Amino acid sequence: MADILSIQTPYQDLDTVTSTNLNDLVKKATFTSAVVDGATTQLSSGAIIVRDGGITMNKLDTSLSGAIELQGTGYRGGAKGGNTGGSHSLDIQVRETGFPGTMVASGTRSMSFGRHNTASGDGGVAVGNNCTSDKANSISFGRSAVSKMDTGIAIGNGVTVNHATNEQGVSIGINSYCGADRSTAFGNLVGVYPGSSSGTMELGNWSVDPNTGGRFNGFSGNSIRMHYDRQVAFSIADNSTDPIDGGASAGNEPSGSLPRGMFTFQKDFDAVKMFYNDQGTIKSLSIGVLT
Repeated sequence: MADILSIQTPYQDLDTVTSTNLNDLVKKATFTSAVVDGATTQLSSGAIIVRDGGITMNKLDTSLSGAIELQGTGYRGGAKGGNTGGSHSLDIQVRETGFPGTMVASGTRSMSFGRHNTASGDGGVAVGNNCTSDKANSISFGRSAVSKMDTGIAIGNGVTVNHATNEQGVSIGINSYCGADRSTAFGNLVGVYPGSSSGTMELGNWSVDPNTGGRFNGFSGNSIRMHYDRQVAFSIADNSTDPIDGGASAGNEPSGSLPRGMFTFQKDFDAVKMFYNDQGTIKSLSIGVLT
């Protein structure tokens, strides 16, 4: 084994041992190159230091195994299984046993954060739980949000944006769907399908699954639909009973009441009326009878 110390004040035969020269023997000795491995450690001005790039992930404690590191041309953190990440991508996720290897940020400059997310579109972003962004510059955020449209945005629970050629669709809410070009679906179960004109927006609370082809079930549900040509359509309550005052507590008005300072329309069969709540007093205007 090579010497690990270089003695600066060596003893010669017949030298007298004193406290001074014995202390110098120890204090002035320096390390030799045999004390470092040249891969993880090196000598610098007589001291042992960590070599640049000398610590790999294998040398870290297992509690640090999820630290972000460069893998190929992308960065990975958390549970680092699955397929190779895309160039300049960032993937930080929790993955459970048996998850598909495709649930990674595999698109160029894509990002995935959370659990079991897929960002396969170039520039795609998937954040949350089981979200998918597989088109260029698409964004999904929430739980089971799916963005399969170029520059599409899906935010919420079970929301979807999907079309092969349309772009810039937005779906926000719960189980809402947008497949139309440059359009928006906002709310619960709201659908703006590919047959809609470009630039359509609909918001509301549909009471039936949009895949059934309807909007409302009986007297439940509501919606406002706006077209790019400025046409605005909205649902209307069919009720023979006039609305009551919603009370002074804004935001707590129950069904069948009218918030103060607001208008509403109702119809009783074919008779249409408009109502206004004037600080607790319900005023009405009979518009006419539909024919």
